[in-house]
Amino acid sequence: MASEEQKLLVSMIEQFAKTELENATQKIEKERISKDLRKKLAELGLFSATLPQSEGGSGIDKKSFSLILMTLAKYSASVAYFTYLQNTLVNELLYKLSNKKEVIAKIGSGELTGTLVHDLNLNFQHEIFIKGLELYGTSNFVTLPDADVHLVMARSEGSSYLVITKPTSTALRKPLGFRGISFGTSIYKEKIENEQIISKEAENILQNHFLETGDQIAAIALGISEAAIEKAIEYSKERKAFESYLYEFQPISAVLSDMKGRIEDMKKALTLAESIQDKMFLKLNSLEIARLASRVALQIYGGYGYLEDLGVERYYRDSMHLTMLASNYIKEIKILSKEIISPEAFKI
Repeated sequence: MASEEQKLLVSMIEQFAKTELENATQKIEKERISKDLRKKLAELGLFSATLPQSEGGSGIDKKSFSLILMTLAKYSASVAYFTYLQNTLVNELLYKLSNKKEVIAKIGSGELTGTLVHDLNLNFQHEIFIKGLELYGTSNFVTLPDADVHLVMARSEGSSYLVITKPTSTALRKPLGFRGISFGTSIYKEKIENEQIISKEAENILQNHFLETGDQIAAIALGISEAAIEKAIEYSKERKAFESYLYEFQPISAVLSDMKGRIEDMKKALTLAESIQDKMFLKLNSLEIARLASRVALQIYGGYGYLEDLGVERYYRDSMHLTMLASNYIKEIKILSKEIISPEAFKI
């Protein structure tokens, strides 16, 4: 269960979300996260939330940060994922692997934005390579390609590198979900300096980092789930069929209460997950619940659920996009099977 200190922190973030996000969700979807909103998130210390205070961070523990992400995701999954990207996928890695204190500080303050370019959760490899000190190639699936700072995983013979750089060109496209964030293609071609290489074991480091922070993805998924099912319950008390409210029908009330109960169980699990294995199960189950809850919300709303102005279809888009961004189900089930059953599991 969440501690009193965590409850207080969540209450503060929820108040911020109600003030700044609740009535601005459609605007964020259409115009993306503004510089003004980015500045306000930075002022809360969310872009360097888990970094030590001695290094200019907020010193927030990982569980509390997960609860923050879950709270933000209830109001805007785009804002929650953007916060996760800046803090966890950029600043945490920069802090662990380099001495780029100035860059960390500027991302933490919202002055700069950062992104991580990799393909470890995708079912295809991007074609970015490094030969000598020559970085070249293309990634067609980049979150925030227009970011100021790119941490790019580049492969060479027998190894992989993490390089801090900027693309030579980018192309944006409308994403399936998280429309408050840009997505698109980045092309890299430059001769880099040695100081730009921040790791020569990028693939292993990134894979471990994703596993260790799986509970943060679970938190975003649970925020989406909770928002979707609360909307569905609310609308079931307004919409009638055959002269009765939807919630009065046994199958509908059973599905809604079951989904609400499953979400509450996973929220409790979020505060308890410690091991990598726990976090992997938590992430996979939370992503599944997000997809189910958002689909239930669409069904409750019927045809109206597909209207963008109501915001219900956004939950389904975001849950699917989050699954695509943050999880490779087959790879993760394989890892779990080998740990739980036998090293020989998943062999055939």
